[in-house]
Amino acid sequence: MKRTFRTLALVLFFAADLAATYVVVRDPDPGYKLSTWFALGRHHKFNRLIVTVAERENLDPTLVKSIVWRASNFTPDKIGPQRERGLMQIGEGIGLDWAAATKAPTFMQADLFAPETNLKAGCWYFRRVLDRWTDRDDPTPFALAEYAAGHAAVAAWAGSTGTAADMMRSISDSPTRSFVNDVIQRRDYYRKMTDDVDALQ
Repeated sequence: MKRTFRTLALVLFFAADLAATYVVVRDPDPGYKLSTWFALGRHHKFNRLIVTVAERENLDPTLVKSIVWRASNFTPDKIGPQRERGLMQIGEGIGLDWAAATKAPTFMQADLFAPETNLKAGCWYFRRVLDRWTDRDDPTPFALAEYAAGHAAVAAWAGSTGTAADMMRSISDSPTRSFVNDVIQRRDYYRKMTDDVDALQ
């Protein structure tokens, strides 16, 4: 009886291992797929909230989720090197601007650790950054670069008429270039992995 149980347990273990290997190997980004498993649900925890807040600001939820992934790896209590806070790594100035614009009188900086508040402030800010670059061929890389490095830096890299490709070639700050490339690649991955934004992977 014990031997039968052990044999069955081994068969089930190897079957599960084979199934997991198959899923990982077939994924467009096996490393990311593994990281989502080890994160024990953290990568999916905020999907519904991301969709709700992003759509309220007329933003692509896959892009917002990609910013959250790159900025904080879905860690709501993360504090960045410049005291940026939460899922979208929002700084004090942006938080105060959002609170003033949306008439949130009881807002305190600690509120940026609350996922919904952080996403609201971050999406509000990113919508405005994106709108600044609507006259360019592809506003998204410009907006992401500004999100990472600020408006003055991107204006210098972009010039008055440069394309997104021109701007990317001109970026002198490699962390900003990496941020833009990583977010766009992750957005494209999320788009491939789901037909329904409510089921973001």
